[in-house]
Amino acid sequence: MLDLPYVNAFNAHIEILALSKTFFDIGRQDVLKGSFGENGYDGDFYADIFFEGMEQAAEFVYADYIEEWEVDKWFVADEAMTRFYKLCKELSRLHGIPFHDNPYVIKAEQFVRETLTFYSGGLDIRFYTGTRHKYASSFVIYIYPEFYANLELIQGLVKVFHFYKTEAVSLQAELYGERMAA
Repeated sequence: MLDLPYVNAFNAHIEILALSKTFFDIGRQDVLKGSFGENGYDGDFYADIFFEGMEQAAEFVYADYIEEWEVDKWFVADEAMTRFYKLCKELSRLHGIPFHDNPYVIKAEQFVRETLTFYSGGLDIRFYTGTRHKYASSFVIYIYPEFYANLELIQGLVKVFHFYKTEAVSLQAELYGERMAA
């Protein structure tokens, strides 16, 4: 018979390794020195890992629980996403093309759709491309009780925000002929 605490600890370590690899792959070694599993995990280790991972996925993360819907609501934003869409608007204006026909916007929408699509019910993601303030471009994520792809969601968000950082550099180079620090 399997010892449940041992299995839970093993599962927690596997999730920590998976998240650590995701952050390592995009050059975010600072996260690896951080708090994943630092204090151990009790019976809520999946919740602990999820909260730690979400907090590291973007520059700004705000969580709330909507009791009447029984849903977790997450606001997740990164300045690189807003910078990317500001540059897209500038490129659209310079070339006289509608914002939604901009090839960078289309590429970003496809990448986000492919990366944040899961075979799990219970997830609703709202996507915003505003540029009026630092975190105007963002995701509002509603997570219902039946959603079970928490690790994949964090990994997807990390990849999406890394995409925005690297694409903003490419777009900056196209617009101004210079490389911009990521």
